[in-house]
Amino acid sequence: MFRTVITASKTVQRVVPILLKQTPIGSIGCRKYSIGIYDYLQANKDLMKKIDSGKADGYELRKLLTEMQGADYIPGSEEIENLMNACRKLNDFSLAVRVLEAVKWKCGTDAALYNKLIASVKPTLDKLGIPTVDQIGYEKPEYWYPDADDVHNYDPETGKEL
Repeated sequence: MFRTVITASKTVQRVVPILLKQTPIGSIGCRKYSIGIYDYLQANKDLMKKIDSGKADGYELRKLLTEMQGADYIPGSEEIENLMNACRKLNDFSLAVRVLEAVKWKCGTDAALYNKLIASVKPTLDKLGIPTVDQIGYEKPEYWYPDADDVHNYDPETGKEL
């Protein structure tokens, strides 16, 4: 009987300090990564001002195009015209085509919006001598073939692709 009482008292002596020790449930850290919220539209306006001033080089245009692709908006006709003029100043035809491809990709399946943008930019493209993506033949990849195993683009009743 004394043995169990002594064993229990030793256990209590070991456990009580552990139970009384206050341990934090979770740590809360304060992270200060930036000063404020990054505004893509304001940054885009700043880059457009730099393009209009003529101080933008090929790297900055590519950076702007990458940010445009990452942002969740479709560029307007003024932005596309500014980019086309900047590409012409740099004499960079491939970048101009890349801008047009990016606009087509950003429009996605909304062909009406893409056609409206291209129609509004067409005078600038004609003035600069830049063909559209459809005129070049870049609307589909060069070695594009329909997938034979894809049943979603084939109508079995008519025997035609959708």
